[in-house]
Amino acid sequence: MKTESRRLELREGSKQACLIDDTYNANPEAVCAAVDVLSLFEGETVLVLGDMLELGKKAEQYHEEVGRYAKKQGVSRLITVGELAACAAQVFGAGALACVDHQQAIDELHSLASAELTVLVKGSRGSRMDIVADGFALPVSSNNTESLSC
Repeated sequence: MKTESRRLELREGSKQACLIDDTYNANPEAVCAAVDVLSLFEGETVLVLGDMLELGKKAEQYHEEVGRYAKKQGVSRLITVGELAACAAQVFGAGALACVDHQQAIDELHSLASAELTVLVKGSRGSRMDIVADGFALPVSSNNTESLSC
C-alpha cells in the first residue's frame, strides 16, 4: 500500500521496530483514527504524541480525551512532547512519559526498540514530530518498506 509521505507511512525503526509516521498533521479525530490503526498491530504499541495545535479554549480537554482513548484502545505506552500533549500523558497514567523535548522522546524510543514494537508518531506539523519519526527510523538508504515485517 503506497501512502502519501508522513500519512500513515510505514517505516522501519530501530532494532526492526515498525514505525507508523503520521506526522503530516493532527486533530483529535485524526489521532483517534490513527490509534485505531495502531490497535490492529500485535505486540507492544507506543503512541508518540505531539501538541495538536489550533484547538482553541478546549485544547487541554481534547488532549486529555486523546489520552483516555489511547488507553481504552489498548495502547501499551504513551510518550508526549509539548505542554498540551502532556495533558494526554497525565490521564493515560501508568506507561506514559511526558518528555521535555524531541530528543528525550527519541532516546526513550531507542531504549524500548525491538522487533515486537510498533510505534505511531502523531502531531501537528507545528509540533515538528517529524523530528521524532526521523530520529527513530533507519536511514532512508536502508529503509526498505517492501521488506517491512509489520
